[in-house]
Amino acid sequence: MAQNEDIAEEGIIYDAFVSHATDPDSGPARRVKLDLDGFQQRPGVQRRYREATGEDFAPLRLCVDGKDFVFPKFDPTDTAPSRIFAF
Repeated sequence: MAQNEDIAEEGIIYDAFVSHATDPDSGPARRVKLDLDGFQQRPGVQRRYREATGEDFAPLRLCVDGKDFVFPKFDPTDTAPSRIFAF
């Protein structure tokens, strides 16, 4: 079973979380996400991982705040929302 299938069975759907301040860090956060999204495609990564584990290296799944989920807007005088909406 691949590493991501093992994790999914435990209810975890992301391998890493990227959090950032909108200004000035949104650009570097996007670059980190893009770099890690394609990590398994780098030359030699699949071969070395397969030699070590006998399995393919599945793509990393990253959660970036403000992109992979948002907090619903609410009136500050109201109670805090009970859910985060994912999309």
